[in-house]
Amino acid sequence: MSKLAVHGGEKVRSRKFPAYLTVGDEEKNAAARVIDSGVLSRFLGTWHEDFFGGPEVKAFEAEWAEYFQIKHAIAVNSATSGLLLCCWIRRHRPR
Repeated sequence: MSKLAVHGGEKVRSRKFPAYLTVGDEEKNAAARVIDSGVLSRFLGTWHEDFFGGPEVKAFEAEWAEYFQIKHAIAVNSATSGLLLCCWIRRHRPR
């Protein structure tokens, strides 16, 4: 069995991967639209109609759910929050 490059084996790649831009004009325009509206999320950390966020957050969640053909999608503020939410859901879901 051959060694991995990290352990002194032969490298598979000799050049770095090319840069890949994941943010284009569509994303820039969407972000500018939200910023220009003055309402970034409209989230209130208390039981209120805005507990689930404003119109842009709700539309974003609906588009993701439709794209992935699932019932619900939940927007969070970071990847860490998303991972913690997944762990909480996994532990507390009905069996």
